[in-house]
Amino acid sequence: MSEGKFVCAFLAILIFLTGLVSRPAHAEISYRYVTDKTEYFTLPGGTVNVNIYLKETLTGGSTSFIASDGGLNQFGVDIKQVPSGTPLQPAPFIKSESPNTVDFPKFAFPTLFWDQYGTMTGSIPLGPVPGILPGNTGGGASPSISGEIFLGSITIGVPNNFNYATFTVGAVDPLNGGYTVTKNNTYDMDSAINDETDAPTNLFTGVGDSVSTFTVNFPEPGALGAFACCGGLLAVRRRRAAACTSKT
Repeated sequence: MSEGKFVCAFLAILIFLTGLVSRPAHAEISYRYVTDKTEYFTLPGGTVNVNIYLKETLTGGSTSFIASDGGLNQFGVDIKQVPSGTPLQPAPFIKSESPNTVDFPKFAFPTLFWDQYGTMTGSIPLGPVPGILPGNTGGGASPSISGEIFLGSITIGVPNNFNYATFTVGAVDPLNGGYTVTKNNTYDMDSAINDETDAPTNLFTGVGDSVSTFTVNFPEPGALGAFACCGGLLAVRRRRAAACTSKT
């Protein structure tokens, strides 16, 4: 190949790659059930509170599918404990569940199975009631988080001698769906809408296409040391204050 042809070919490839880089990002919408943290720490015999949300992720200039269809009408979320590698050792367990009954008062009830698996559901009242939009607080039970709908919370109990545990959070029935739906047209958000007969202007990835996880564990050793140190300093200060009081 001559030098001139080589330069032309190189420029053509460079222009092609530049076009790929500068091409606008494809607009995408996705939904998944998430928690306020991915890791929780507590001492043996303690409890941790876990807030659960429906998270809406918008990319490439996409707009809220939930908002365009009147908000969220109902939800159904599964919480499951992942079997540990040491099944005979006590592990954190689901102690109780508290659905957001302020925003979803209808069918708002928890169902626990063996303390290791539970479901949480809720729906808005029938009639001309607006659906719930991202940023709700459940009457102050949760801070307002952009792009997330607060659904409720669960309490994880921790045995005195426990092994860490991982829990999954996902759709109740990702195969058949029907638990997570919008207000106006009751679009099923458990699975992706991929054909124009369902949603002519929007495509999204539903909550049934993925699961989130969180773990419950001991505090870090450094945190335990700091806790013990602070407790000791507090005790010393109290003793000194008591001694000064007795002298006066």
